[in-house]
Amino acid sequence: MTLNLNKKIFDLKLAAKQITRNSKKLKKQEAREIQMCLKRVMHGELEIGRVHAENAVRNHNQSLNLLNLGARLQGALNILEAATVQNAVWTFTIFEGG
Repeated sequence: MTLNLNKKIFDLKLAAKQITRNSKKLKKQEAREIQMCLKRVMHGELEIGRVHAENAVRNHNQSLNLLNLGARLQGALNILEAATVQNAVWTFTIFEGG
């Protein structure tokens, strides 16, 4: 049971790291979209600049949402890890007679 649970915890840790990594990628993409927006506006292509600005805002919001999700997942994992360690200590004391 604990081996299966430890594997699940490990998989969820990897997922949390991947979510955080994706958030960083979106932040970089947001910066590129802002640069493209400014470039288009400078050249007088306002509609295309507006599209890039909307993409930048969307990337920013999605990045924040992913950071929030990653933090919530990491918090849940910390609680779950503490519970499994506590359960392991409790099981050890029962079987060892201490």
